[in-house]
Order: sequence, then C-alpha cells, then structure tokens
Amino acid sequence: MSHLKPDETDLRCEWNFVDGKMIGNDVCDRIAFLTKHYLKKVAGGGWETLYCDPNDSRYWERTYPNGEMHGGGPPRLAVLSKEQAEAKYGKLCALIERQEKWEPINGIETPAASALVSENPEGLTVTLLFSKIVDGNKRDLCIQFGRVLAYTVYEEFVHPWETSEAAPRLTGRWETHIYPLLQIKDSEWIATLPNFPFVHPDTMHYRLLTLDKIVDVLCSKLPDVIWVGRHDGP
Repeated sequence: MSHLKPDETDLRCEWNFVDGKMIGNDVCDRIAFLTKHYLKKVAGGGWETLYCDPNDSRYWERTYPNGEMHGGGPPRLAVLSKEQAEAKYGKLCALIERQEKWEPINGIETPAASALVSENPEGLTVTLLFSKIVDGNKRDLCIQFGRVLAYTVYEEFVHPWETSEAAPRLTGRWETHIYPLLQIKDSEWIATLPNFPFVHPDTMHYRLLTLDKIVDVLCSKLPDVIWVGRHDGP
C-alpha cells in the first residue's frame, strides 16, 4: 500500500453496488491503511479527524461528506493548510516526530537481536547484539554515550512512542525491518520535559531498536561507536 505522494491532495472513497453488495473502491482501502498505519493523528475524531504526514508534515483531514448515508458514507482524505487546520481545530502545538537513519559506522545490514545496557561513572554504554542473528554479523556494536541526560529501556511491545511507517528500513531480505539506529527529530519525549530544549539546546535523541528491546537516549555529545567481538553470554 503506497504512502502519500507530493502531488496528491484529495483522496475520495467511492461505494458501488456489486452483486447486491456495497463495495468500496481501492481508495477506500488506501484511506483506511493511511489513517491506521501511517498518518499521525493530531486533533479531532469521529466524523472529522486531522492527521499529519510524518514524511512532509502536511495536514490531512478525514471527513465523511455524505453523512446522511448509512455509517456516514464513504470517507474523504484531503489536504488542509496549517492556517485552515488551526482555524478549525485550534492552535496545533503537537510536534510531528521524524525518525531518521543514524549511520555512524558501516556494516549494519541486519536487525540486532537484543541490547546490553550498562552504566558506570564514565557514562552509558549500549551494546547491540548483531551476532545473535542467524547468518548475520559475527560482531556486536558497542555505542559509548558517556554521561547522558536521560535514557529509557523498554520491551519492544510496550514502547510508548510509535515507530512511523516512514522510518528508514534495512534492505534485501531484511527490508521489512526498520533500520536499528535512529535519530529522532522534533522528539515527543524532549517536548514533554519542561524547559529542556532551552537548558540543553544541543541534545540529540537517539533510538536503538532490537528484536526485543528499544533503547532511547538523550545525549548532548556525539557517541563513540565501534564494532567489537561477539558477546558469548545469554
């Protein structure tokens, strides 16, 4: 299912009777996919919902123009300017988080199986276990952040921030997996911390994804990243 193209501005679902049944066209399926899996909800809900495209930050509104029909009729998804969106939905304060590939070193071609997180007086170190992937890299990746401002470690299935469908991917047989090292721009986490962007203006939000853990780190210095021998523990 394709994402939104720059020249697209208006998607209209149509219903047609086929063999006595009401069937939606391909646009109906596409609107359902975009609003459920790709676009980020910003405001509203129900009959009128405002979304934002995480790729280009355009606002899209889903409406049901034929509200007199059963179930509200077929949906429409159309672009609104920021001025139009704020006139209808009020001031839009939410940041639209963008997930960009962080590529500090060559050789990342597979997901990482897990992560080892350790902290000592010199700071935080995260080791991504690429060597645990069958037929993958024989080494692991050590990321030395030093003293950090904050970090979190979540099991993959309870991570509180959504990973966008527009996030960069691996290639080849791993193309369905998101690239495991990300930089988060317009971070929702940073936005929840009062005065944080003003006190620490150079902070970067790094996100490290593995098959069972997700590590988020707020750091104001560039981490040191090196390949190391495989970890032989569990």
